[in-house]
Amino acid sequence: MESPPARELLLHQRSAVDVPQPHFVKIVSYQLHWDMTQNAGNIHLRLADDSVVTVEADHPGKLVVWVDLLRNDTPVFYWRNGEKEGLASGWESLPEADDHSQDGQA
Repeated sequence: MESPPARELLLHQRSAVDVPQPHFVKIVSYQLHWDMTQNAGNIHLRLADDSVVTVEADHPGKLVVWVDLLRNDTPVFYWRNGEKEGLASGWESLPEADDHSQDGQA
């Protein structure tokens, strides 16, 4: 049996993979908790569908990243895909390029 061309094989492989898509819900508010004695915390997320999700953190660095995203980006979404979950920002535009960058000069 003859092998299909590489391009056809690549297209076939991409279409054959069943990748579940995450479900995104906009976050409308949040509440942060940190237990200094246990060195653990969580963040409660109130979502646009009126549900509340609690995300656990076992390191303060995780909360710092989450709070930075929540405070500085808009909109922010909570997503879940099976056992995986996370936060995601909405699409953001890049800053406008200045006139010099258009002609290849810095």
